[in-house]
Amino acid sequence: MRGATAFKSVAFALVEALIALFVISVKLVMPTVGQELMPPMDTGAIAIKITTDANLPIEQTQEVMERINNLMYLKGGEKLLRVSGSIGSEAGVMEVVLTIF
Repeated sequence: MRGATAFKSVAFALVEALIALFVISVKLVMPTVGQELMPPMDTGAIAIKITTDANLPIEQTQEVMERINNLMYLKGGEKLLRVSGSIGSEAGVMEVVLTIF
């Protein structure tokens, strides 16, 4: 390291090498961060996302969700274990989200 402090050319070469290593690691390592070794498991769950009109009253949105719940129970029969629903808003959009197990 004394060479890096004594000669500017050595210091610049070290900095360039460190930058190159950083760029290489970002390109090669970062895409794999967070990936699991096992493939996603098939849980048999179905998620349905319905976006209704932003001006639709909450009562009518609840009716839409109830109709979809009833349809899921009719079509699913005894194979259907659980139906979960939630209504939320996001920047002027009313959403109905159902999770079926």
